[in-house]
Amino acid sequence: MSGEARTRHSASGQYCGVHELFSVELLGEGLDNVAYEVNGMLVVRCSKRGMGNEVELLKLLKDISPLPVPEPIYADERCMAYPKLPGTPLNGDTRLLDTLADFLATLHAMNTEDVEDLVEIDHQPLTEWRDEAVTYAEQLGYHELAEQLKNQALPEPATELVFSHNDLGAEHVLTQDGEITGIIDWTDAAICDPAYDYGLLYRDLGPAALDACPGVLVERVEFYARCTIFEDLVHGRDATALGWLFPESG
Repeated sequence: MSGEARTRHSASGQYCGVHELFSVELLGEGLDNVAYEVNGMLVVRCSKRGMGNEVELLKLLKDISPLPVPEPIYADERCMAYPKLPGTPLNGDTRLLDTLADFLATLHAMNTEDVEDLVEIDHQPLTEWRDEAVTYAEQLGYHELAEQLKNQALPEPATELVFSHNDLGAEHVLTQDGEITGIIDWTDAAICDPAYDYGLLYRDLGPAALDACPGVLVERVEFYARCTIFEDLVHGRDATALGWLFPESG
């Protein structure tokens, strides 16, 4: 790509400036989104299913979240652009778990009526989580683990749903110099089980995450972590986490 790019501030309707395009690099691509870094300063993320209400949600979270979130300066039905947040994805640093727990506590304490027009309710039955995980485990050849999942008693389902990021894996937590510099990719934010995001942290960061979550959630946290690992393995994730998720298997 070459020439000029104009970035418009959607709130003021004024152009922030005109810059030559020196570089456009692919940051990553998932099932729902593809993201590019422009000139090392701007992130342009395009959704394969449409942006929905994510921009409006980010505007709301800007004044509520105790951790930085993207601040879009341009958006349309398929793409948004925002100044790049500093840092790189969290890589196993468990020292930040208390900060993440405080962040989740803030989200979970929000009145769901404030976001019910912006996000969906995501409350899949636990039997469906288990069955999907068993399918992935068998597909990957983890037949013993698939049997463990089949025979595992289901935890009690959530009695109260909360607003949460709903995809708080380590790849969506940016850090720099031992501090969290941003929480990105709010595509899947929803009113959901409060245990789910803790489950992703347990999957990604290990047993220390269980100490950071509310005790009443632990059983479901472990359940979600065990279920979500197998889909990640299908998409090339390292299998190290199986060691703490299924310690009884050696």
